[in-house]
Amino acid sequence: MSYTLALVFLLGGLGLTALGIYFYRKLKEAEAEKRR
Repeated sequence: MSYTLALVFLLGGLGLTALGIYFYRKLKEAEAEKRR
């Protein structure tokens, strides 16, 4: 495996994780708003 490919996979994984956390938080906020 080339160095560039490994770097792309690493950055892609970090990006996906950040997106997942972001959407998870937005979902939790929306649920909290509904309860009010």
